Amino acid sequence: MIDQLLIVCFTIFVCEFLILIKFSKILRENFIIYKKIIKLIGFKKGSDLRKLKLILNYSKFLLTISLKMILILLVTLLLILLLNQISNTFLNLITSILGIFEITLFYIFYRQIRKKVHGKL
Repeated sequence: MIDQLLIVCFTIFVCEFLILIKFSKILRENFIIYKKIIKLIGFKKGSDLRKLKLILNYSKFLLTISLKMILILLVTLLLILLLNQISNTFLNLITSILGIFEITLFYIFYRQIRKKVHGKL
């Protein structure tokens, strides 16, 4: 029973954390930069020096986005480790099929409730 309560807390925290830091915006920016790099590489016209400068700028931007994503992952892993200290079986549960299913169901349920209360996400 404690593990299910921890799953609820974990899911709410991660969901709110991702909304707070605008994770979907970070992912969108990441894909946009990748598209620009691919388009730039395929572009035959234009000087190589300009392409080099643009690719360098895009690479710097991708590095900052990647560091943000790594930080988000580390915060999430730290939360998992902290919750695992409360219940030694928490980590085993969330890595099992049943745990993933419970997290997914609760996430869908929580998003629907949050959408009704706060409006559009």
